[in-house]
Amino acid sequence: MAGNVDAEIRPKVEGYLLTRLYTEGSYVEKGQEMFQLDKRQAQAAVEQATGALERGKAALAQAEIDVRRYTPLVAQRAISQAELDKALTSERAAQAGVDADQAVLDNAKLNLGWTTVTSPIAGIVGVSKVGIGDLITPITVMTVVSSVNPIYVDVSVAEQDYLRLRP
Repeated sequence: MAGNVDAEIRPKVEGYLLTRLYTEGSYVEKGQEMFQLDKRQAQAAVEQATGALERGKAALAQAEIDVRRYTPLVAQRAISQAELDKALTSERAAQAGVDADQAVLDNAKLNLGWTTVTSPIAGIVGVSKVGIGDLITPITVMTVVSSVNPIYVDVSVAEQDYLRLRP
């Protein structure tokens, strides 16, 4: 028998396999959790990115303070326009740094979420091709899920039998 769609289950991230969360041969729903990879490396990346973002936000806050402080001083001719321009440039650079740090954090959170491997379709799940403790990479086929609506049956018939049985 063959499903209408056969989906190879592969992880999006690398990690050691900790748990298989389904029974081989059972029916799984779309989005159902199937495997759990070790999260520690991905969690550390989230924490590192969070720290970098907070550092960037602090730099942006200081740059904003400098701009607010220097703006009236330029009007009073207490400092040069060049000092204010430098502060404005620092503020824009700090904002760009915060935006970049936010993107890194968002990516790290995605990778953390992808340590839980889910089924992309509903169907019957096959035999696991990986074992607990295996190092899994994005090219590793972990198992296959076959949809069962509709389902097809492949029957092999010898040519002589076909010729004999056809109407």
